[in-house]
Parts: sequence; structure tokens; C-alpha cells
Amino acid sequence: LEGYRPQQQFSTIITRAYGTLARFYADARHLLAPHGVMLALKGGDLAAELGELQARKDAPAAVRVHGLAIPGVGKNRCLVEMA
Repeated sequence: LEGYRPQQQFSTIITRAYGTLARFYADARHLLAPHGVMLALKGGDLAAELGELQARKDAPAAVRVHGLAIPGVGKNRCLVEMA
């Protein structure tokens, strides 16, 4: 991912089970077009990951966490939106 250099950047980048939010952001942000959005499907307690992400010097301008109710999945899930 870090070495991938497409001719055109993407308006949306989506991940599931890639790693921490900060790692996903660091590894993929070069692929994001201006005004694009990065989406990460996450579970569990995100406090530490959100703190790590927001501590970056190049942190995203906006981070939103949307709770998800997924039928058949008893664990908490959410969609993290970074823009």
C-alpha cells in the first residue's frame, strides 16, 4: 500500500482490519484526493486509537465516529470517517 502510486488519487478509501487508525492514515493518505474521505470499519474501544490519530502533526481535519448495528454481530462496531 505504501508503495502504490496510482496516476489518479481516490475520493474514498475504505478499510477493514488493516491496523490502527493512525497506521491506516499514515500508509494510505497519499492515495487520497483533495476533499476525499477515508473510512475504517472498527470494533471495540477506540479511545487510544483516536488519541494516537489526533496526536499526529498531519492529523485529519475532521474525524467522525458513526455507531453501527450489524445484525448477527454482538460486538460494538463503528465506521470512522476521516476527512
